[in-house]
Amino acid sequence: MKIILTTVTMLALTLTLSVVADAQGLWQHFGCDCQFTACNPTETQITPATINQINRLWGIGCDEGYEQFSRSPAIWNNRLYTASSASALCCWDAKTGEKKWAYGEDTSWVPQPTVTSTGTVLYLEGSSMNYSLHAINGLSGIKLWESPIQFDLGFSDTNVICVDEVRNQVLMVEYPFAEDGKLYALDLTTGQVNWYM
Repeated sequence: MKIILTTVTMLALTLTLSVVADAQGLWQHFGCDCQFTACNPTETQITPATINQINRLWGIGCDEGYEQFSRSPAIWNNRLYTASSASALCCWDAKTGEKKWAYGEDTSWVPQPTVTSTGTVLYLEGSSMNYSLHAINGLSGIKLWESPIQFDLGFSDTNVICVDEVRNQVLMVEYPFAEDGKLYALDLTTGQVNWYM
């Protein structure tokens, strides 16, 4: 017997599985569900009657007066990875806020870190406008590799390191503010350049 699933059938199957998962009270991804409602209908602990009882468990860049976060954190395996204008790459316990490790130096214009499904954290570090791409073990904070080229990002902290895990490569734009800017693909395992255009 041969089973053929059309795109519409696959989409319906995906939506059905998502609805079932969300009905179980799981917050699958940003926005909670495939419709990005940002609402969990099975939530019972946070209600209009209990909302004023919520207390902050921990925070960074919250009230201490110097650390500024303009980049989104990355999260993997109950670890939170942050980069800010006043510190190096830091790894925190996502539930308690305990700092697990720090990597590198203070970098003022660094974009947000990216983490792979296997826990490799990709992070740009440098000075002025020249940054090296670093791959760091997300559990230990040990450097796995550093890219052989420098990325000139200009004064920008909005660039995002993209990962293509199917092809085992990292995609990064270099020198985005000029006509001779390039898109690089680096090997995710070694950091060597696969191609550029």
